[in-house]
Amino acid sequence: MGDPRFLLLGPLEVWAGDRRVPLGGRVNEKVLTMLLLAPGQVLSVPRIVEGIWGEAPPETATHQVRKAVSSLRTRLPGGKSLIETVGTGYRIAVHDDDLDSTRFAAAVQRAQALLGDGRGDLAAEELRTALDLWRGASLDDHGSAVISAASAALEERRMAALEQLLALRLDAGEGPELVGELRDLVAANPLRERLYGHLMLALYRSGRRADALDVFRSVRRLLREDLGVDPGPELIGLHEAVLKDSPDLLAAAPAPRTAPAPRTAPEPAEPPQQTATVSHPLTVPRMLPGDLPDFVGRTTELAAVVAAAAEAGTAGGRIVAVDGIGGCGKTSFAIRAAHTVAEAFPDGQIFLDLQSHTPGEEPISANTALDILLRSLGKRPDEIPDDLAGRTGMWRNCLTDRRYLLVLDNVREVGQIRPLLPATAGSIAIVTSRARLVDLDGARWVSLRELSPHESSAFLAETLGADLVAADLRGAQDLAEFCGHLPLALRIASARLLNRPGWTLDRMVRRLADQTRRLDELSSTDRSVEATLRSSYDAMEPPVRTAFRLTAQHPGGALDVHSAAALLGRDLPAADSALESLMDVRFLQLRNDGRYGFHDLVRAFALRLPDADGEAGVALRRLLDHYCQASDDACARVFPYWRRVDTTFRPESPYLPRFPDHGAALEWLDREHSSLIAVVRRAEQERLDLHAAYLARNLAYHLNLRGYFEDYYEVAKIAVACARRLGDSSLLLLSLSNLAAVCWKVGRLPEGVAAAEEGLAAAIAINDAHAEARCRGTLGMLLTTVGAYDAALPHLERSIALGTEIGLHRETAESLTVLSMLHENRGDFRQSVESAQAAVDISRRLHAVEIEIAALTDKAVAHLRGGELPQARACVDLARLLSDESRLPGNVALLLAVCAEVAALSGDREAAVEPIESALRLAEASRTPVRQAAVANIVGRVRFAVRDFEGALEAHRYAYRHASAIGYRIEAARALEGMEAAAAVLDGVGRPSPGRIPV
Repeated sequence: MGDPRFLLLGPLEVWAGDRRVPLGGRVNEKVLTMLLLAPGQVLSVPRIVEGIWGEAPPETATHQVRKAVSSLRTRLPGGKSLIETVGTGYRIAVHDDDLDSTRFAAAVQRAQALLGDGRGDLAAEELRTALDLWRGASLDDHGSAVISAASAALEERRMAALEQLLALRLDAGEGPELVGELRDLVAANPLRERLYGHLMLALYRSGRRADALDVFRSVRRLLREDLGVDPGPELIGLHEAVLKDSPDLLAAAPAPRTAPAPRTAPEPAEPPQQTATVSHPLTVPRMLPGDLPDFVGRTTELAAVVAAAAEAGTAGGRIVAVDGIGGCGKTSFAIRAAHTVAEAFPDGQIFLDLQSHTPGEEPISANTALDILLRSLGKRPDEIPDDLAGRTGMWRNCLTDRRYLLVLDNVREVGQIRPLLPATAGSIAIVTSRARLVDLDGARWVSLRELSPHESSAFLAETLGADLVAADLRGAQDLAEFCGHLPLALRIASARLLNRPGWTLDRMVRRLADQTRRLDELSSTDRSVEATLRSSYDAMEPPVRTAFRLTAQHPGGALDVHSAAALLGRDLPAADSALESLMDVRFLQLRNDGRYGFHDLVRAFALRLPDADGEAGVALRRLLDHYCQASDDACARVFPYWRRVDTTFRPESPYLPRFPDHGAALEWLDREHSSLIAVVRRAEQERLDLHAAYLARNLAYHLNLRGYFEDYYEVAKIAVACARRLGDSSLLLLSLSNLAAVCWKVGRLPEGVAAAEEGLAAAIAINDAHAEARCRGTLGMLLTTVGAYDAALPHLERSIALGTEIGLHRETAESLTVLSMLHENRGDFRQSVESAQAAVDISRRLHAVEIEIAALTDKAVAHLRGGELPQARACVDLARLLSDESRLPGNVALLLAVCAEVAALSGDREAAVEPIESALRLAEASRTPVRQAAVANIVGRVRFAVRDFEGALEAHRYAYRHASAIGYRIEAARALEGMEAAAAVLDGVGRPSPGRIPV
């Protein structure tokens, strides 16, 4: 593929050949950007850190930079030699031609040199070349101050080059034609005086002297009002010249210049003279099938074909190779592209189906294809040689000095078409294949995927009618989704719907919703999605077919090389090779996160294939072993308090990813969490109960950390059901404990109480002190929430005593925070402060930051209720330094709300209002009704204090809905009190004191 090309003049992109290189995330992109901004220079790691994060980098910044460099070296072709380690820093060794910002600077420099020699026409061409490199805002969306400054500098250079080009165009005699472009530029850049000068001159030369003077008045007014300055001397001088009708303003007679080459398809060439070797004129074939009127989208891909056609007259025969999964619309695209550029190829346009994937047909060989092509040019059968070499020579002789357009459709391998391809300048071949033809040298690659949602909607509007789609937009979106946005599936579904007048969109959608019958629905008399996929599958080598069947058993939406190795039962290099083979035939797609995924319909097809010798079940067990052990390793890295389940079950897998540190393990859990949930579901369905319960328990740690509580609730329910079937008391106790805890988080309080009580009874029955402490703590939390303080208190006290006795320090700290809340709700603020402080002390010894934040927040609330404002402020200030929105967002939401309340009581209105929106956003994101109710009530009190009574009423109503729905009585009562106070003021009945917060 050659050296990678780096594009900074627009959103950061890296290309290797015609393939865009995925960079692997924002940190990788920013590190690469920093290196590319100083090509050939050594940047120290601290300099890179400062450039990305400024003066407040995270603690892991240095590690993140080194990890990003390692990742980039893997992702970039030749990355190990491209990014060099020099001392304690890094340097990128990129060739000038491979970096667009360097090419831009070089073209501008050449333009300046030409201007010095008086060659304005050539200088203008260089400036056009430079400006054509820009694709949008430079370094778009990269955020940091250093990168933003570099972006601004690049943008300034672009504008300077553009202004210079406009000046040259004006010098060359242009005027009226520049007015519209200049008005747009002035509107987008209202403080650039030189653009105003260009616009004034263009207007003057258009005979619009008054408009030119009006432009000056406008810019003078703008500069005075916004900056307090007058226009510069150059603009003032131009204004005076316009007033005097100076002859210096008239354009010089433009020098004759050659029109630039067209940027679309080239003009048709003159018909060539017939060579002496041709005994009679060749026929001019016009063999393109009709273009589809409902073709939509593919704008970028069509532009690539147009560009190749424009080059066909100056280079050897151009080849555009179009690949993509069966049903993605390759043939329709090739026909549309051919019609788009047909006029540039006057000697003939030929379409030939090679039949490589046509059911019931043998693929057409190169020898047969040449016979068809030569006959299409009018060659008689007796003139055509019998052998491949003779036919190839005659065909290439016919192509010489002529311009032909060939569409070679449905190709399987390069040998089938190599003799057919044009070898001399003037002609173009558009080749379509399902697998990428990697041996097709010199081709311009165009890979087609499924349509975008917008393109799918446009397609359905074309096929079904815009009115029908507009009447049921949701139905149209669901139809496109169930069709996987695959053009063939959309076309079949549309045809079925149109041929059944009694059917509605909703009915078609309901039929497609059944996954077991979806492929049956996407079938018609002469075409079907399944038949199309089947022909590709049948063409695979047996090992690739096996890899396809087994990797499709992955229950999640994506897999990496480690999970693929587990499914295949092969080592990592072999698994990687298998994945690449499936990529080659387009049955597998590479996702943005570096993992692989199946198109929904491809996976549905795979799951219909027969399971030879029970291989799918064996593969699934290997995958479950893999995920159980990998999640063990990840949890051990991320959660210091995690312990392996006390069971004889010890899953082993030789395919594990490596987690060198906390960050790598957490990144894996973040990336895989959806797949892990799907694996737990599949394990339960297959009655692999031990795997399901074991994996669900590990998964609960991560789901709790990230606040994915509905997912946590689902896997906890699965774990309990599986543990019951197994009769494993230890695993059941763990599962019940997790279920009770997550029931509090999702507001299922009665169910949580029942689970905690069952777990507590079982723990006491088997004399398990650890489980008893956990269950009592959770039960105390649930009972406190529903207002049963007398029942909750002994459970919490016993949990704390047991935890202290047997060393369950984390559980003890958690129970102390609940005890603090209980005392605060009862009005015993001193006891509340003491309990919270005890939790703070323990969490600091454990380095349990999340518990410390919660305990500090509880302590702040107790101080507030006790009228100790300075102490409350000290607590929240410390907690904010520790907080991270990505970890337990509900707790951070409560902290921010309490911060606002402290500020409100201190009389600082601005500081009170500032955190409110973040608190509400995080509370909503937490999906925890307990937190949502408590946060909204505090927000209501803060809004009341700052005299936003309507906002206060809205917040308390929100709190009441959530609190009353789950039986959270104290917050429901607080919400009613707040609603009453706010409504009284709005009705003119109440009179709030300044800064007073109703409690």
